Amino acid sequence: MTMGIIALATQVIVSKWFIVKRARAIAYSGLGIMLGNSITPLYVAFVADIYDWRMALTISGIVVFVVSLLPVMILIRKEPEDMGLLPDGELTEKDKRLEALKPKTDEVSFNRKQVLQQPNFYLLVLAFSLLFIVGPGLCFHLISYLDTQGIGRNQGAIVMAIWSFSGAIGAFFSGFMAEKFGTRKTIVGTFLVNSLTIFVILFVNNFYIAIVWGITQGILSAGLFNTLYQLIFAEYYGRNSLGSIRGMVWPVQMTTNASGPLFGSIIFDQTQSYFYMWIVFGLLMLISAIATYFAKPPTLH
Repeated sequence: MTMGIIALATQVIVSKWFIVKRARAIAYSGLGIMLGNSITPLYVAFVADIYDWRMALTISGIVVFVVSLLPVMILIRKEPEDMGLLPDGELTEKDKRLEALKPKTDEVSFNRKQVLQQPNFYLLVLAFSLLFIVGPGLCFHLISYLDTQGIGRNQGAIVMAIWSFSGAIGAFFSGFMAEKFGTRKTIVGTFLVNSLTIFVILFVNNFYIAIVWGITQGILSAGLFNTLYQLIFAEYYGRNSLGSIRGMVWPVQMTTNASGPLFGSIIFDQTQSYFYMWIVFGLLMLISAIATYFAKPPTLH
């Protein structure tokens, strides 16, 4: 329910409300997700230590109801037109100049049939499906791998927490990077950096180097992707059919998301080493970078 419906719906809604400010709006929403991922385990663990897991689950449910459900019920609308508004609201003079400089094709909306005729669609699906294999696989195996490198599991958990928090920093800056350098170029660069950091993990052999790796990977890779993969679909195919378009992609990504840890485990079982798993993961990110590079903006025939 959370990944299949709620995550997709919230991502689509943000994209529908903004055009000129879309990149930074998605970046802000990604910041909230990364911070939530960092804070939630802390207060849940705190309550569980004082009481028990039942109370922790109860408190977590109450927090979700108050912080998430109530504001959604009261405030959220599918798109600005539902309230007689336009995307981005009242633009500043700077935003108006930025909008005037943007190609008019940014405003074009594709329907599902038109999108399926675009080669760039399949290249993007490939790129992000591979990302959804590598990301969960890395999360699942990281602590065990660090343990084999002489970094204890408690220290490995600290590296994971730092990685997640650093991702919030990356999420914050990702929208501004997309505005400055272009979304596709930023994604290609991020895939290349992600590939490099995965290869570098082979040389992580103590706690302090692992912390540096977690900060670098979190800022330059993990945090950026949460914003960028939402942004490029909205930029390429417009707002009108964005929900149905993302709905075609999401089941594929959820399947690869679920298979990532298993894929990594199979490589480890067959080789009895994490070395080959990281090599394969790094190469998959290189393939994603190449696929995104060739996924040029679409044209409406």
